[in-house]
Amino acid sequence: MDLAPPQLPRWRPATALVLGVLGLHAWLLLHWPVTVDRGAPPAAARRGAVSRPLTVLEPAAAAKVGRSAPRSPAVASPRPDPVPTSSAPPRVARTAPPLPAAPPPAVRDAPPTDRAEPPQADTDGEGPPAVAPGTQPPPVYPTRMPDPARLRYALRMGVGAAARQADATLTWQHDAEGYRLALDADERGAPLIAQHSSGVFDAAGLSPEQFSDQRRGRRARSASFQRDSGRVTFSSARVEQPAWPGVQDRLGWIVQLAAIARAAGRVPPEVALFVVDARGAGDVWTFASQGVDTIPGPAGPVDAVRLLREPLRRFDWRIEAWLDPALDFWPVRLRMSLPGSGAVFELDLQGAPTSP
Repeated sequence: MDLAPPQLPRWRPATALVLGVLGLHAWLLLHWPVTVDRGAPPAAARRGAVSRPLTVLEPAAAAKVGRSAPRSPAVASPRPDPVPTSSAPPRVARTAPPLPAAPPPAVRDAPPTDRAEPPQADTDGEGPPAVAPGTQPPPVYPTRMPDPARLRYALRMGVGAAARQADATLTWQHDAEGYRLALDADERGAPLIAQHSSGVFDAAGLSPEQFSDQRRGRRARSASFQRDSGRVTFSSARVEQPAWPGVQDRLGWIVQLAAIARAAGRVPPEVALFVVDARGAGDVWTFASQGVDTIPGPAGPVDAVRLLREPLRRFDWRIEAWLDPALDFWPVRLRMSLPGSGAVFELDLQGAPTSP
């Protein structure tokens, strides 16, 4: 009988190595400290990642991949966009609305239509600078021009006791080429007023081309009648007036009124004229007949037809004209007054018309 002790089985080195690695992992799992953040959401929720199935390779395949795959530098993968968790519609970027266009600059060339202060005492007044909306051209009348003449008047112009008095001469000349009209007055040898009008004739009567107006101590102003463009322009104002047929300046209207009466053989019940001055103002003057008045004349009482134009606004002219049928309907008396300021402009005939 063999009484030798039994021999223990021999372990292979590879098996012992595997058992040792497994034992080391078990010890690390039991004793290694782990910090858990209970308030943080899962990584998949934080990054919005989608779970993917995990493929486990056999040890031999893993070793083969590890030996054959080349190493590449680490590249950070783009962070995926967060997945919205709310049912609200996505926010849309809003753009600011465009700013409204700036309003056009106010036009400052034309003065206001209604003066807030009275005109100068030594002027013949100012009307509105532009034609009122809705104003229509006045009618056109047959005309018959009076013969050339020179008339002497006593002039009074100004306000109250400060009104100036002077001798004035109205000179009317015309020929086949056109006409020339002038009103000149001197006060103690010094010029007080000088108004000159020149132009031609057309189907509407007097057709002025140039008008100038100068007062003592002031520069001359002028108006230009541009028939080809249908406008009236001014030297001292950047405004325009319409050059309607029959338009008159502040001197020619006297002759135009006499020419209309001569063509009709009498003073019409009503006459409307569009009149402009040298300052840029223009308005329709409508004269209405007031019947016959007996007034003093240069050679005694005169039966004259009185025409009246009422003012349209404050600081607008009230005009009275007494026309003498025996003197080619020249005015025996002319009175213009501004009720808003008390200013007056008066002409009283001093003698019979003479040849110029």
